[in-house]
Amino acid sequence: MKMNAAIGTLLMALVFGPCPARASVDINYHGTLVADACQLSTNSAEQVVTFPDIAVSAFKRHPRTAPKKFVLTLLECDLTAGNLVNVTFNGPESREQPGTFAMTQGNSKGVSIAIESENGEAVKPSVAMRPVTLMQGSNELRFRAYIQGKDYTAIKEGAFSSSVNFVLEYE
Repeated sequence: MKMNAAIGTLLMALVFGPCPARASVDINYHGTLVADACQLSTNSAEQVVTFPDIAVSAFKRHPRTAPKKFVLTLLECDLTAGNLVNVTFNGPESREQPGTFAMTQGNSKGVSIAIESENGEAVKPSVAMRPVTLMQGSNELRFRAYIQGKDYTAIKEGAFSSSVNFVLEYE
């Protein structure tokens, strides 16, 4: 009889497969909800600033090109969450022209990207700018970018591009 029970258990295991093993595992989730004073417009999140073709000889007379304007638009600003914003632009700094952004692609030489605020304050790579006072509602932070080539003899023609990101910190 014991033999029949053991054979029956063995047959059931073969027919129905092994019994699943169970384990109890806890998954813990953590995070922080923050209150940003403003929302960044989706049109400001990723921008492309395109410069026209620039003659190398133009740098003989002027160390920089005409500026190209761009805007960071902040929407639905709630001043109870902060009334100041610090903007920091991050990207590789040019070794040849400190304080400007290096070209990250292309074969041109001797030029870099320089950025300044609407009122002419130079933007330095990875250095927070002076805080800007926000207004309730929408705000526009206006900037200008230009190509800079201080040493005409070091400039070599070719394509160029650079990638710079920005961080907004509210106070």
